[in-house]
Amino acid sequence: MRRKSVIVFALILIFVIAPLIWGYLVVKDAIEFKEKLGTSKNLILLSSKGTFLAGFEITPDTKSLVFLNSTELTKLQQSKIEEYHDSYYKIIVFDESALQDLPEKLEFDNQTFEKEFFINLLLSPDPIDYYVKNKLGIENNSADYFSAYKNIQSETTQDMTQLKSMLFAQGILYLFEKNEMYIFYAIKTGKAKVYPETPLFKTLKFIPKGFLDFLAEKI
Repeated sequence: MRRKSVIVFALILIFVIAPLIWGYLVVKDAIEFKEKLGTSKNLILLSSKGTFLAGFEITPDTKSLVFLNSTELTKLQQSKIEEYHDSYYKIIVFDESALQDLPEKLEFDNQTFEKEFFINLLLSPDPIDYYVKNKLGIENNSADYFSAYKNIQSETTQDMTQLKSMLFAQGILYLFEKNEMYIFYAIKTGKAKVYPETPLFKTLKFIPKGFLDFLAEKI
């Protein structure tokens, strides 16, 4: 009889108590994430097939973004994400597929961009070259081309990775501004990963979208 009671108690722990405790940890984690995402130092990266293309740091103390250059991104690529856990509250890695969630038209710096153009601009090896040719319509190797290229370069940066990071920041922050819960949906659909992976992020891929909508209303 005693053995049977132990088994029943164990089953209650597994199927009743444990889910309640885990659910509490998930909600607590979600609330903490929402609060600290904007008040702690975080690293946001863009990845394509395992390769980092761009990235930026969110530094609330200075209320500014730090755009990663080619040297910094290469160092990250050659390291393990876990090595940077102590440097950031969260490291969020977006797959390039997340860019498809951008609206069909975007407005930055008083300019309107089609989504497809913006994505191609960000993913191109040389965004300035792509912009001059496809936005300004200036042919390559002409005097106007070199003049336009140098003007844009002087206003931005000579480091193409840093320029990509600036574009990536504009795009992904645009999604955050339109939907502050976007990061949760991106993780659930496999378009983003968060490190370290705390209870909320371990659970997201398994919970129904309806519960995620409920969670969004509560926090």
